[in-house]
Amino acid sequence: VGAEGGLFVPREWNELSLARKKYVYERLTYERLSRWDYDVLDLAVACGDVPLLFVGWAILGAPHAQNAMARSLGVGPDGELHDGRQHKLQHRQYLCDFITEFHIPLPTLCNFLRAIESDHLPANPYHN
Repeated sequence: VGAEGGLFVPREWNELSLARKKYVYERLTYERLSRWDYDVLDLAVACGDVPLLFVGWAILGAPHAQNAMARSLGVGPDGELHDGRQHKLQHRQYLCDFITEFHIPLPTLCNFLRAIESDHLPANPYHN
């Protein structure tokens, strides 16, 4: 479940339209996530109200999450999307590869993030 070319993506990724996948992918770069003014409410709308899952997967699952998103979108080694547009690749430096270092299966990480997010109140999206 959720494998894109041998790389894990959560099922919620597969439920997004191609346009939304591109939008979410661009917002889950290390550069974007590390900004003080990161707009999590924008991401919540774009990803179908599961921002904690996507942000957690992108940070704790880096660089595997970014590689899986890129493969799903057809981003090649030259950074070109399947639609011919140039796109900056995201496999840049990450502070830690938690998945490899701590032997955490990505499906387990995503199930953990889903459990946490299920306890958040939808009326308070800024808590995500």
